[in-house]
Amino acid sequence: MGVPKSRSRLLLLLLWLTGVAVNGIIGEGWAANCPKSVPELVGVLGTSVNLTCMNPKHKSFPLETLTVYWQDKEGKVIVHTLILGQDNFTHQSHRYRNRTRLFKDRLKDGDFSLQISNLTLTDTMDYVCVVMQGDSTLERIHLDCASLKIGAQFSSPVLTESGDFLNCSSSNGHPEPKLYWINNENASTLDPSLSTTVVTQNQETQLYSVSSLLRINTTTLRNISCHVENTVLMENLTSYFVRMVDTIKSNGTNEKLTTGAAKATAWVLSTTVILLVLVVVTILLCRKGICGAYRVVNQVDRELQQKTVEDQRTSLNEAGASEVNDGTPVETGPLPKVECGSKATSISLLSQHH
Repeated sequence: MGVPKSRSRLLLLLLWLTGVAVNGIIGEGWAANCPKSVPELVGVLGTSVNLTCMNPKHKSFPLETLTVYWQDKEGKVIVHTLILGQDNFTHQSHRYRNRTRLFKDRLKDGDFSLQISNLTLTDTMDYVCVVMQGDSTLERIHLDCASLKIGAQFSSPVLTESGDFLNCSSSNGHPEPKLYWINNENASTLDPSLSTTVVTQNQETQLYSVSSLLRINTTTLRNISCHVENTVLMENLTSYFVRMVDTIKSNGTNEKLTTGAAKATAWVLSTTVILLVLVVVTILLCRKGICGAYRVVNQVDRELQQKTVEDQRTSLNEAGASEVNDGTPVETGPLPKVECGSKATSISLLSQHH
């Protein structure tokens, strides 16, 4: 059941008289009661956030006697109003239309927190929560304050190499980012003078884009990274650039230094190819019967060598038992030679003179 219009107007008048903003006018005193340091909440653009406002006494509050009022600290913006347990959007700022809600099932337990959905950058400000109780006479029973900051996530940095330059770019974030380069070989931040960084802002969306151009041909950088930092969301987005092959100048010539990993890969590939060729050749030879012929030749060669040795020993024994008329020693011929062809084996023995 809604609140009658006459009763609603009377309550709005009472709110104004007791120091609550109506139509953007706020009485002095209530917002000033907020401490100088209040909890700071961080929201992401386009998402939702809950602004906390809770009664520490955890008393039971009848819903029909509650009036909850959310506004900005300066009293210029009415964010949300609940009068005697019913939402009232009469004086709500158009900026928050259809984006705010109280948790009705928690109000009786002293939880007056406000949810703001579809966050925008203009939602960044300090908020005041005022809770009152009563029907015709209102009594303030609670006051709470909250600070909200909205941030937008930047896109992942994109690295592109063009000639002697490396470009890092990121877009659609908020607030203005910090971009820097790091040499990962020694974890040092590169001198800003080595790069040119440009930050732009879209006047319609208020989002930022950043681009940085780093000159790399005059350095010996092999492993570097680009970092885009969002100070509100406490995010640090990183992209890496690794040079697999470096070019250095030595005595007026250019020499390419290949990494150990590349060398090892080349060695493995070349060894594998050689082994494959040997396997194929062996298979082909065996298919043609050469392998079997080679084994026969080896067997015959061993038998001939054994027989030749025995014959030579016999000849030497005979020569030692008799003398030759001219007194010359006995000569023996050379060892037999074995020659093998692709299909047949021929064996020839040299004649021996006794």
